[in-house]
Amino acid sequence: MRTLVLVVILLLDRPSADVRSAPAETARVRRHLSMVEAELRATNVSALTPVQRAARGRNLAVLHAYWVRGVFPVNTDFPGLHVPYFIDRYGTRCAMAYLIEQSGHGDLVRRIATTQNNAYVRDLQGDADLGAWLSENGLTAAEAARIQPSYGSPADDFAGSWDGTVTFDSHHEATLRYILTNERSDDGWMLTFPDRWSVLPRVVTLAGDSLVL
Repeated sequence: MRTLVLVVILLLDRPSADVRSAPAETARVRRHLSMVEAELRATNVSALTPVQRAARGRNLAVLHAYWVRGVFPVNTDFPGLHVPYFIDRYGTRCAMAYLIEQSGHGDLVRRIATTQNNAYVRDLQGDADLGAWLSENGLTAAEAARIQPSYGSPADDFAGSWDGTVTFDSHHEATLRYILTNERSDDGWMLTFPDRWSVLPRVVTLAGDSLVL
């Protein structure tokens, strides 16, 4: 039995209005962290010790520099979902991991990343080392949970509807119009050649504005 395999490489440069871009995801996380920073700075910390207040202030300064830089983890494992990461596969730290590491506790960050990399901070309240760090740094578990964002997958950048043409024969410039739709899930992709046929493709890889089906 023979199997026909069609490989299509698409360069997507004109997204529909409902497509989320990587800059939009970065802006979303930045907006979240900037709002949280403002909330934490406005919190009454008179009950904290001078040492805790000083540590809290240092962490808020680090948090500010972190979100201004705008380099955040990428969700490469959970298409269509928003999931927290302590460290992504590229080594990028989330906001909480970055704060802890910058305070000299990289060992704690590595342990959490190794054992519970996608856990929400609210689910780590039983971690004694994390609890001790929060106390020393003048932060509550609720504030740490508020700081932690979740991350969308790269597939979200291609969500929506794309209308374009694909060339099958470069010598004769034979082209076909295609419509690609994606509903933010692995089985939500549909590649249609109008008046011809449709297929549910498998995504081989995607990056930037390139998609291989």
